Amino acid sequence: MNEHPFSITTEVTSAPWNPDHRLVRIALQGRRVDLDEQPASNLLFLLDVSGSMNSPDKLPLLKDALGLLVNNLREKHRVAIVVYAGAAGLVLESTSGDQKEVILDAIEIVALHTSQKTTNFGCFYAEWTAQRWSHPAGFPISSPTHAPWL
Repeated sequence: MNEHPFSITTEVTSAPWNPDHRLVRIALQGRRVDLDEQPASNLLFLLDVSGSMNSPDKLPLLKDALGLLVNNLREKHRVAIVVYAGAAGLVLESTSGDQKEVILDAIEIVALHTSQKTTNFGCFYAEWTAQRWSHPAGFPISSPTHAPWL
């Protein structure tokens, strides 16, 4: 892949059940990064837990994908989770990536709870959480009760 961030490979062939149909395979490969050489990251996940996410191909699939991500986190990575549906809330404060069980437990809690309503408040709450991380001393600069949109 040399200097390119990813590569694409394609193949086209006849479908075995009908030679007039074509099957296309598209393969993507991102640049492989040594996990120990990754820079520190602050990851904030804003997750929709509304009723529309309550099907096997949505929230459970997201839960599985986040679980795979957690297995690759290191101590220098930090993760927070904000959810929204009828209301918004902080499920996981900024947590070190080496606390995998804590993060996985929070993901499990998210996967178990869905609501029928959706609100944009979660976006504001996620933004507030992200802004707290930007403080140079690395500690919260206010609490949710002081957020102007509450």
